[in-house]
Amino acid sequence: MRGLPKVHKPGVPMRPITSGIVSAPHRLAKCLAKSLSAAMGVISDSHLKNSTDLIRRLQSSVYKNKKLASFDVKSRFTNVPTDRAIQAVERVIGSMVDDGLQLPKHYFIYLVKLCVDFGFFEFAGEEYQQISGLAMESPLSSFLACLSMETLERDHYRDIIGRHSTWLLYIDDVLVIVPRSCLHHMLTRLNSVLEKIQFTVEEVVDQNNKMKSGIVIEFFLRALRICSPEFLESEVTYVINSFRKHKYPKGLLLNLRKKAENILSRSNPVMSSNSLVLPPCKLSQAISIYFANTMNIASIPREKKHDLIREKKQRKNNPNGTVYRIPCNGCDKTYYGGTEHGFNTRIYEHFQRHGGSCRCSWTSTELERS
Repeated sequence: MRGLPKVHKPGVPMRPITSGIVSAPHRLAKCLAKSLSAAMGVISDSHLKNSTDLIRRLQSSVYKNKKLASFDVKSRFTNVPTDRAIQAVERVIGSMVDDGLQLPKHYFIYLVKLCVDFGFFEFAGEEYQQISGLAMESPLSSFLACLSMETLERDHYRDIIGRHSTWLLYIDDVLVIVPRSCLHHMLTRLNSVLEKIQFTVEEVVDQNNKMKSGIVIEFFLRALRICSPEFLESEVTYVINSFRKHKYPKGLLLNLRKKAENILSRSNPVMSSNSLVLPPCKLSQAISIYFANTMNIASIPREKKHDLIREKKQRKNNPNGTVYRIPCNGCDKTYYGGTEHGFNTRIYEHFQRHGGSCRCSWTSTELERS
């Protein structure tokens, strides 16, 4: 048994995890979980398959006078009653055809019970048995918890949700779109169904609007910086139409375009003709003071920020480094070169490469050692 810190929550609580990788029923649980994976969404049609399924359902939802929020089950794995999990398996297996299972239905349910009841683990050198809830790292636990939530939603939560709300379930997270005045009342009623299954709620706050605006501004900035003048308007129109399809108000998009233009003008100031840029030198400060009232003086810094904090590499002198001269016997040309391998080594490499075709003089001389 080990603990996984929940760093995203206040107080950094620990999530207890019992690893069943080397346990006796682990391989059996993997085989059973593979068959149950096809049963997700059989009990309830609110189960989400993937992000594409989420986007498709959100596009068909109605948002007028409603609030977007998410429900999260507290410590769901360890709080799911095992008897309800087995009942959910019996319910979904009863609706499946025999060809979809690897063995008869009653044997399949018996083996699931066997894996669930095998909750032994070791902690601090002592052996214990988990008597409540599902093991965190069992391959079956996530599927059993999902089926349990689907059963609760079908039998109890659906009447609380009502017809005018949207309920989308993915593992232990629930995305809801509910009337603004019903959110907290719905939360209270959901928590009254089962004592161990308790929800917390996270509401969508206005900070998301700032993030959305930032995304739109970045698209406008990209168009303003990259596009040629003759293609700029068509690109801006494309950006506006794309976000209009996602329910962005046209007035908001036009205001964000103006913000992008202002940002671009501030980041690219036009240097007036009455300006002077000075290189780093001793006279820069004196010149700046002298022309302070008549010109805009800008100076280039000697060092950048990263130069101040980065350790400068000291160049080491190479004792073998040298500059050499090789005159040609066939003409009046002379070749000058430099090497860090040493003069004798460089001459040897030269004649090894060119062989008898070389017309260089054997009287090559070393001019300077670095």
